[in-house]
Amino acid sequence: MLERKINKKSFAEYYEFQFQNKYKNRMIAYKLNHTQRYIDDVNCKNDNGTFQQQMQQIYPSELELTKENQGTSSGSVLEIELSIKNKKFETKIYDKRDEFTFNIIKYPSADSNIHDTTIHGVFVSQLVRYMRVSSKLSFFIDRASRLFYDIHRKGIPNKSLQGLFIKFLRKNGEIKKFNQSNDNICKLLVHKVKQLS
Repeated sequence: MLERKINKKSFAEYYEFQFQNKYKNRMIAYKLNHTQRYIDDVNCKNDNGTFQQQMQQIYPSELELTKENQGTSSGSVLEIELSIKNKKFETKIYDKRDEFTFNIIKYPSADSNIHDTTIHGVFVSQLVRYMRVSSKLSFFIDRASRLFYDIHRKGIPNKSLQGLFIKFLRKNGEIKKFNQSNDNICKLLVHKVKQLS
């Protein structure tokens, strides 16, 4: 039997390893085949509740385990909200901070010592992330419009952000997955930003 040293990084791994060696039940292993863990997030797909039934046998009672999602057709992991609609996965950005009842300072002010190009870089990199994660154009527009609105409120002019957005659309071929023209995407964004104002 293989032995592993326990340290902070491998605390959960140790117990998972012990469970695997103790229970050679192929049916349980098969049901947990699509279960993944990253640091403190566990994502269970298509396990019919097996992980929830077995987790007390996998981890010690000192480890507090909480179920974050409601039901079995949706949940969030690693800032991505996953849901199953019409037997297909839908994905969009999940940000816990959206649920807070108070304002969060997410982006630096244009008046700060941070150069505008850094703020522009944050804007574009977030657009790329939103585009890659969003399975629907409406999910992307919702996030991109909030980002546009928040960064504009920090003092970056609309014209600068519009120029960056158009440049982003031209440079990223992945945006074609939404089957919309760049002009139409821009119109949708402008309309949504006006609603937020």
